[in-house]
Formats: sequence, structure tokens, C-alpha cells
Amino acid sequence: RYFFDHVEPEVAKAIDEARRILHRLGARFTQAEIPHADEGGTAQMVTMLSESPAVNPQSLTTSPDDFTTPVRPMFEQGTLTSAVSYLKAQQVRTVIKEEYLAALAEVDALLYPTSPMVPFKPSESPSSIDDIPSVGRCTLALNLAGLPGLSVPCGFTKNGLPIAMQIVGRHFD
Repeated sequence: RYFFDHVEPEVAKAIDEARRILHRLGARFTQAEIPHADEGGTAQMVTMLSESPAVNPQSLTTSPDDFTTPVRPMFEQGTLTSAVSYLKAQQVRTVIKEEYLAALAEVDALLYPTSPMVPFKPSESPSSIDDIPSVGRCTLALNLAGLPGLSVPCGFTKNGLPIAMQIVGRHFD
């Protein structure tokens, strides 16, 4: 239930309605668990923070103003991540990927909220790296596992902002 814990009511309602519509169209649903999903957020953040500045290390020193908040502090923090933390994150990545693949062996696809919270207005977007795990709670473990996922609109908030669900599948399926 990790992906549905702490989901805001408007998001839960939109996901439930989308599931009902898909069920009427012939989709069958069952619960699938990813036991270590709660570790995926931290492992993905460590991986992302470590790999991002490693891909283009010169850009942070030659063009630091090209990075916006919260991207620049993330890149800067990534240069300080230890090898031990990175390797532990890769071990978690392996476990989570195996759990996703085991779940997908039993079903055609997994259905989750894209975000557990209603979207921010552009003027209210996260301004700190600390906000990312909350916003990305439902996508971080999936990104870590490297599985294909498609985020599609499934409703709107009372303020007219879009709510999305993600459909996760197997590679090349």
C-alpha cells in the first residue's frame, strides 16, 4: 500500500474513478506489493544526486547560473555523496527492480498515482531539494528500477489543476 498511503483525498478520488472506468472497460485489478518501495525514494535521490554532476562536471563550475533552484543545490550536494552511499543505493535499486518484475509477472500493468498530492501552481513549485521526495513519492522507486511508466491525466482538482496516474509495465511489452 506504499503508493496509496498518504495520498491526498482529491488524488485518491481521481485514481479510484479512473480505476472504476478501466474496470468497466474490462481491466482487472489486484493488489501488488513492492515491499521495499519505501527505500526507493532515498536510493533514487542518492543515485540522482551522485550521477547528475558526474554526467557533466564542468557545467557546475563554468555555468553555475544556468541551474535553477532546486537544481543547483542538488548538483552541489551530489558532488559530496560518498561511494558507500551510492553503492548501497544501487543494492536497493536491484532489490526494488526485482520486486517490480515479480509483481509484473502476475499482472499486465501496475497503476499508481503519479503524485500523492494535488499539483502545485507554477508560482508555488518546490523551491528546495527537501520537497522532492514528497512530490515524487510515487515515481522515485519506479525511476530507480528503470521500468517504463506512463503518466496520464485522470481527473482535475477542485481548482481545475490536472491529476495524473501512472501505468507501469514491463520492458517492450
